[in-house]
Amino acid sequence: VDLVEVEEQCVGKWEEGADERLLLIRVLSRTTAERELRMSKASLSRLLCWDNRHRTAHYRVLEARPDALPPLERLFALSFVVRPVLALRHAQGFVWETENELLEMLCRNFRNAFAYAGTGGHYSICIYIPASFLNHSCSPNVDIQVLQEAKQGPAIIFTTNSAVEEGEPLFISYIDTAESMRQRRVLHVRERRELLRETFLFHCMCRRCVREEQQGEQ
Repeated sequence: VDLVEVEEQCVGKWEEGADERLLLIRVLSRTTAERELRMSKASLSRLLCWDNRHRTAHYRVLEARPDALPPLERLFALSFVVRPVLALRHAQGFVWETENELLEMLCRNFRNAFAYAGTGGHYSICIYIPASFLNHSCSPNVDIQVLQEAKQGPAIIFTTNSAVEEGEPLFISYIDTAESMRQRRVLHVRERRELLRETFLFHCMCRRCVREEQQGEQ
């Protein structure tokens, strides 16, 4: 799979949804590589410059829930991401994916991708399969740091920010819970929930949200 050529075709043609298309193409390229290597009984490590031993089977375990997409977001996803990528795949002779399968992959990326600031202030998104199993809390006990200078691409470092007892669940925050990126202020529970619902397709019921909701009703 000529990943560079496909990325240039897809990302350069449409500005809307470019990051989402790029991540979807990379997932599909990895899937295609695994499929072809299984058929030839070759080693995946021979194809990759590095091998983290994560496979498509691990990726498919991550939650997707395409049924939770609001109608307008579903239309955007199909029009600007899924159908352009599907057309490119068909043009290359890869015809085994369906529109619904690509939409499910896209939703899996939506719900599990991590964002990091790249060069020039541009934000990029990527999938870290083990990290995707960490649940969200608006009062997380784990902080995230992205190291861009790692040898094998950006790496994520997780550090507890308070004493954690053995067996205590670990939580990260899927959003900036302290300050909004634009307005630089503390987000209200309603705003946090709206952001999480729009971005990650769930209604937050963490302890902080429940507590603030109850305080607002008093």
